[in-house]
Parts: sequence; structure tokens; C-alpha cells
Amino acid sequence: MPISTIGSDGLASSAVTRPKIGYSGAVLQVVNATYSTDTTNGTTTYADTGLTATITPTSATSKILVLVNQSGINIDTINSGTSVQLLRTSTSLVVFASFYGFQTAGVVMGASACYLDSPATTSATTYKTQFKRGAGSGTAYVQNNSSTSTITLMEIAA
Repeated sequence: MPISTIGSDGLASSAVTRPKIGYSGAVLQVVNATYSTDTTNGTTTYADTGLTATITPTSATSKILVLVNQSGINIDTINSGTSVQLLRTSTSLVVFASFYGFQTAGVVMGASACYLDSPATTSATTYKTQFKRGAGSGTAYVQNNSSTSTITLMEIAA
């Protein structure tokens, strides 16, 4: 918000005030990572997609806003599926993609997630995605055809 003042010379001057770091809602830091290596999983157990990013919060009360775009999600078998989840270290936070019952194999999709986390730490914290094949048989893919997946971590002051 601009603040105007009148100087002794009668001329107005203004200054722009900015929120101070530490104000609730201020973005304190941003970390971004990408990954574009084709990755496969032929099991119904979650495996890493290769997409990962690490942030070290400046305060234990900070929130971490996680923005993920997982690209190139695919399954090579009809009537199977793929599931993708977001994790903090080894803790599952949310399953943000579940594609099941494909009537056509080879359909390539993407999925996005926006998750506000409260890790309550000032230690380095890693976020990553994992994926698995659904029921049935076949192989699940992410970053299919070397498509690029992204993850952005934003530390938000509490």
C-alpha cells in the first residue's frame, strides 16, 4: 500500500510498503525440481517415480505448499490401472491420481496435486511421488516418452 508524505518543499513523495518476512502467508522460499526419465512399475506396490524435491523450513510453524504435475501416466494393459501418491519422506500424504478400468491400453495422461502440509520441523524435508499398477496385469508408466514432471515446494509463514 503506498504511503504519501508532504515534504517541507511542498512536494508529495510516496513509498511502497511490503509485508515483512515472517508475516502470516508470506512466501519464505521456493524449491522446484523436474524429472523426465521414463519410469516403469509392473507391480501393485508403490515405487518412486524419480520426481523429488527437498526443502529446509526456516521455522517449525511454517506450512509447505506442494504443487505437483505428474506427467506421462500410462498402463499397457486393458482393464488395469495406475495410481499415484504424494509423500513427505516415507509418509503418504494423498493419493492424487487413480486411473482404473482402461478399455484401451496406451492412453497417456497427467495428474496434478496442490497440497498444504504442516511438517513441524526445521530439518531438511523431502517430498516425492510414487506410483503403482492397479489390479490386473501389465506395466504402469510415468514420464512416458520422456515427458517432464514437476514439483514445486513453497514455504509459507504461519
